[in-house]
Parts: sequence; C-alpha cells; structure tokens
Amino acid sequence: MPHLQDSNSLPDTIRSIPRDDDPVTESDINFYDYDGSLVYSYSFSEAAVLSSLPAIPTHGGLVAQGWTHTLSHICNAASNEKPVNVGTMYITDDGCTRLYMYLTDENYISPSLTLAIAGSLTLTVDWGDGTVPDTLTSSGTLSHTWDVSSFPSTVVIRISASGTGSFTIGNGLKPLFSSSVYDVYGKMLNKVEFGDKTNTITAHSFRQCYNLQSVSLPAGVTNINEQAFNDCLSLTGFVIPVGVTRISSAAFQSCGLLRSAVIPESVISIENGAFQNCISLDGVVIPDGVTIISGYVFRNCYSLQRIHVPDSVTEISFQAFSICRKLEFFAISETVVQIGNNAFSNCILLSKVAIPDTITRINEYTFDGCSTLREVVISDSVTSIGTRSFGFCYNLYKLDLSAYTDPDALPVLASIEALYAAPSNQTIYVANQTMLNAFRAATNWSNFATRFRVKEA
Repeated sequence: MPHLQDSNSLPDTIRSIPRDDDPVTESDINFYDYDGSLVYSYSFSEAAVLSSLPAIPTHGGLVAQGWTHTLSHICNAASNEKPVNVGTMYITDDGCTRLYMYLTDENYISPSLTLAIAGSLTLTVDWGDGTVPDTLTSSGTLSHTWDVSSFPSTVVIRISASGTGSFTIGNGLKPLFSSSVYDVYGKMLNKVEFGDKTNTITAHSFRQCYNLQSVSLPAGVTNINEQAFNDCLSLTGFVIPVGVTRISSAAFQSCGLLRSAVIPESVISIENGAFQNCISLDGVVIPDGVTIISGYVFRNCYSLQRIHVPDSVTEISFQAFSICRKLEFFAISETVVQIGNNAFSNCILLSKVAIPDTITRINEYTFDGCSTLREVVISDSVTSIGTRSFGFCYNLYKLDLSAYTDPDALPVLASIEALYAAPSNQTIYVANQTMLNAFRAATNWSNFATRFRVKEA
C-alpha cells in the first residue's frame, strides 16, 4: 500500500505526502526526486485512478520542469500492471550551470576546466571566490587559482552562456578538469546543477568524481555519452530527463551507491555496461521502445531485485544480468528471440525459468552458476543447448522437455557439461514413451538416460 492513502476524501497530491512516522517505501509506481529520494509511491490500483500528478519537491535555486512521465502514461501503465519509476526534472533559476566544489587542501587550488562550444556562444565562468570571471568564445580550457583564506571551504563555479548554440563540460576526450592531478579536483566536486544551453553530457566528463553526490539534468539533454559518470562512487540516485534517447556504454558503470535510476520513455538505447557494477541498484524499469538489453548492462548489480523488461525487447545480450545475486524471478517475454552467452550466469537466487517458443538456442553458460534454479521449462522451438548452459545449477531437480513430440527433432545437447554438476536425482520430463526412448539414445542425452521420466498428464 502507498503511504497516506488512508482517506479517499483527500486530494491525491495531499494523500501522498509522507509523514515523519510513515516513511515512503517502494511500491508499483514510484516517484523519485533528482537525488534519488523516494517521495511518493502507489500500488497499481491507486495509481490507475490518479486524477493529477503529485506535487514536485521544491529546491532553492532550481525551477521544476515537471515529472518524467505523464499522468496518462502512469494511469495506463498501472491499469495494465506495468511498473513505472518517475523522476523530477529541474533547471537552474538563473540558467547557469553550477559546480559545487569542496576545497580541502590549500596545495590544490588551481584547477583547469575544459569546456567545448558549438555555435556562437560566449561562456562566462565565475569561479565563486569573488575574483573577476573569465570568458571563453571557443572550445578550450580555463585555468584559475582560487582566492580563499580558509580551508576547508566551499565554492560554487557558475557557468553562464549567451548567444546561440550549446556547450558541454569536458570535450569528450577527457574529464572536466584537465590536470595531471585530475583526481584531486574531481574528488572536490560534490554537486552539479545544470542550466540551459547544454544538450549533451560528454564522454568521460564526470568520470571518477568520487564524491559527486547529486546531479540535476534539465529536459532538453539528449545524450549521456560513454563513461560520463563512470566511478561516481557517491551518487545514490539519478533521474535521466525526458529527451535523452541513448545511454551510452559504461555511462554509470561502477556507481557503487547508486540505488535508483529513472529512465524516461524517450530512451530507446541502453548500451554495453551502462549500469555494470552498480552494486546497490535494486530496481529498474526499462522503457518501451528499447529493443536490446545490451551486453554487461546490469552485470554485477548485486542488489537488483526488481526489473521490468518491456515487450519491445527482442534480445538479451551476453552477460546482461550476470551476477545479479538477488534476482529471484525473471519473465522472458515471448518477443525475445535471442539470449546471449552468460546472460543470467551466477544469478544465485533465480529459482525458475521458462524458455518461450521464440528462442531457438540456449547459448553457452546462459544460466551457469544459478545455484538456486530448481525448474526449467524448455519450448520445442529450442534446437540446441550450449555447453555449461545449466552448469553448476546444483538444485536443478526438474528439467521439462515435454514440449518435444517429434523423435526426429530433438534439441542438440552440445556436451554433457550443459548439465554439469546438476543433482544426480534430477528428473528430466518428456512427453511419452517414444520420446523417452529417443532421448535416451541421443548423443550426449544418453549420459543422463536414468533421469528421464514420462510426464504425467
């Protein structure tokens, strides 16, 4: 049940405000602030009848642009029992992009900031220490020595843009601070608030900003490029704004404290390793329109328990969910036609899998190391089962092959290692006596002759 839904006489925007004694917990439809704070949650039945969206939290210096999902989308999804994660979008009230820096060492007060300009823009950079701002009219690097008298000290770098065009922080080749001691300055950054004139988060721009805790991105950003926030170890939540179509390779890789990531419906591509090693990420809703769960996308997401994959997905690539240690259930849609090697390997709590009739091959190591997996049902569309596809599935007591009815069209078992370390008392169910005889005589299947049983009607 969502919180503060105890009186139907109250407006939706009032009933959903959390009380101090009734903290919000995740439900079917969740609303997150830009920093990952969960502010509202609803069950499917309650979200389906919402008459308005809840109030957006307010923050000094930021102007709310809206939620990432519309009321109609949320109500429709809830009516069809499809989960949604919704997030807030903000832009700075003065249009400036702000970098909040926490200076801790008087030996490191001379950063060099890399900025790239497209179009006819003039950038003004106020370094936050009362000195005269610098200007930039073409892509380049600005250097500065802060005039501060005490440490530790907090300064806010403000970047304002005038003219036509856009700019990016970083140039796509290296992080925002260009220095032989980049790690020092990167570690000083703890918050970023974006203003206008920015539509792309460039590759590597905030990589290894270990103490970066929050980022607010406005609507209008269209791309988050490769490794943009890689190794931002202190990020706990992230709202990707409406307008982003692509989350590039390793964009959020190794954000170890990242627990929530709101992905809007505008996203159609999530590339290799985008959330790999996000060990605190516990729930994700992939939007309609995404067709491929790319390789390594959620690999090593140890805490991932809730994952919604839309019917638009046709391929789950290599190691997409490998080592998701808390993933207990995964519904493979009948729209999926390909599952890559190691896609679910070492998902140690995954207990049951049904292979739909759109799949023709179970690749090598697909479910290797799924030590809790107890039951697998395989459709007769599957023509081959690869090496170690179910290796080290110590508790796979039931393998259901009863869908096969043609003794001349058995699935090829690549090797006996496909069922390596399966329990010796495993039962492999087949349709009838004819199929029992066929499997017992087939290459590699014959090694498991004593495990076959005719499935009772």
